[in-house]
Amino acid sequence: MILKASKEAGCTTAKREPETYMILGAGITRKQGHALFPKQQTNTAKATAARAQDLLVAATTAQRRGNEAEAAEKWNKLKELSDNLADDIQNRRPDAYLIAPSGEERIIDVSVRHITSPTYVDKTCKFMCKLRTAHATALQNGTANPLLRKPTPALASAETLKNTVYTPLTHMTALLKRNGLRKEVAKFLPCIISHEGEFAPGCFELIEWLTAVYKRECTKEGPRADGLTPSQLTAAYRSRLKNHLISALVQGFGNMLVNSTAGFAFT
Repeated sequence: MILKASKEAGCTTAKREPETYMILGAGITRKQGHALFPKQQTNTAKATAARAQDLLVAATTAQRRGNEAEAAEKWNKLKELSDNLADDIQNRRPDAYLIAPSGEERIIDVSVRHITSPTYVDKTCKFMCKLRTAHATALQNGTANPLLRKPTPALASAETLKNTVYTPLTHMTALLKRNGLRKEVAKFLPCIISHEGEFAPGCFELIEWLTAVYKRECTKEGPRADGLTPSQLTAAYRSRLKNHLISALVQGFGNMLVNSTAGFAFT
């Protein structure tokens, strides 16, 4: 759904589950991408990834400084490290990789959290009690509720986890850009939604970014035969995108309920 919305917005690239080397570019091979960001987070994989990232930093930095001999040495060590990986090593893949006509890049990973599951229900209840108390205090004092735009604990922890996982990848794109091997720095946006339809901040940021991309493309088109303005089209696009996200959520949650009750008899 996000890929479809990004194409409607005018994104020039909308790839589903891209491999790391496709995102990084700069001559990174598939095997090197597997070494840099492995899917399986074992201690061995983490140690290999840390070593591979250090080598990439050293190679590109030496290359930028004009030290070709050192750069070649580091690239060769990175190649040797990646070539020695087992054949079954898999690459970590985000859910989507988007590029706007302006060149802006976004790495997207989507997750749904059941905020009333046994894992989160106590924290959710405590948060809702704090939210209600803060709301009453804000009304009494005539101030804004400081918790109004805060995500529930389940969504907040999910965003933190996703950022921890994918921030090293965005840092690597920044390194490559700084060393002249990339045009843009990719930004990661965790798209987290609860089963009750709560959007985490990263999800809203994705919606607003795609909407801004869509508005720029509408503005370029100039006057339309139907008389609709870019502002009108943009508002409709934003609402449509939110509705599609909610519809996909409801469909997925409904399928889960149906599958979980299959085979049970009700009296």
